[in-house]
Amino acid sequence: MEKIELTVEALENPVRADRYIAEHTDISRSRLKGECTLLINGKEAKLSKNVSEGDVISLEIAEVKGPDDIEPQKMDLDIIYEDDNVIVLNKEQGMVVHPAAGNFQGTLVNGLLDYVSGIEEEFDDDTVRPGIVHRLDKDTSGVIIIAKNPQTHEFLSKQFRDKVTRKTYIAIVRGRLPKKHDIIDTYYPRYIDGEWTRAEGVIYPMYESVIIDDLSDEYSEYVLSIDYGTQNAFSAGLWARDGAVWHRIDEYYYSGRETGIQKADDEYADDLDRFTDWLYEPDGNGHQIMLRKIETIIDPSAASFKAMLQKRGRYRVRDADNDVLNGIRNVATSMNRGKIKVHKSCTNWVKEVAGYTWDDKGTDTPIKENDHAMDDTRYFVNTKHIAKERRI
Repeated sequence: MEKIELTVEALENPVRADRYIAEHTDISRSRLKGECTLLINGKEAKLSKNVSEGDVISLEIAEVKGPDDIEPQKMDLDIIYEDDNVIVLNKEQGMVVHPAAGNFQGTLVNGLLDYVSGIEEEFDDDTVRPGIVHRLDKDTSGVIIIAKNPQTHEFLSKQFRDKVTRKTYIAIVRGRLPKKHDIIDTYYPRYIDGEWTRAEGVIYPMYESVIIDDLSDEYSEYVLSIDYGTQNAFSAGLWARDGAVWHRIDEYYYSGRETGIQKADDEYADDLDRFTDWLYEPDGNGHQIMLRKIETIIDPSAASFKAMLQKRGRYRVRDADNDVLNGIRNVATSMNRGKIKVHKSCTNWVKEVAGYTWDDKGTDTPIKENDHAMDDTRYFVNTKHIAKERRI
């Protein structure tokens, strides 16, 4: 195991631990997703936890081979078409497309490095994904296209981004289906914690269109939405208004069930103080973002925690509208109309929404598991009437 320890330097705002580690070491965020143990100030923590100036980060991470260890391997590639710019081939079931931590041999890229002389040099010595335009899962066989040069790679990649390329999947199904045709609206074919999402009934099938890569510089209002939990997870979303659109720009998430350590109300309140500190700290011009208490929408059942937050003097607390079905309907409407967006760094939200489904009993009831970020989102949208809000 590789061990590192570093002390967080001066920061304008708190940042996620994984982002800070990636920016101050040679360990990438993708590598951090592998086998590792993170301690912040001596306590085990998640990579999504925010760190501030003076925090001590201790990390143990499995040593893995790197790109320099990727070698050409002679393979019997099933090539369908080839010219000076592209290779079209049939990837067999069981083959991984490109190398990753713990898997640097036997991939399609290993075979390409042997078959196409100098392809890595065409892509600036990239031996990890040279020419790879798209991918197929390990257990999926099918046609895959490889670019032989950067110009072709960009041309083909744009077609995939613009959804010009049409992909068709054929599946062998065991058993007798009740319908001759239907639509599968799950986040197919990605995994959720090693298991497929349920085959039908995803509540927000449009959610991929909500996730954004960049944040705005023009936020004018901030709101916290909280799903309070002791045994269950505690989820808080920080929302910021950009004109007529609200962005979930950050999140706080803690599960005592996962860590085995339950937190008391004062510990959660301290965490929220740290989570929102940057809103109240002066910037380089001596100005602070928040000049008044932040509106805080919270699970109406959390009476003692609401009282504690009110005493802190930073939070303007109000009960959430906890109408489940209308709330879900309003969230879906807000997503479809582009009124809410979620930054990709909110990984717990992204993880939950992909597996957030209706039960299979024929009732309009969501399955109550791994839904805490979904609940705090529903509180926010329903209580602030986002679906009915007029455009600015």
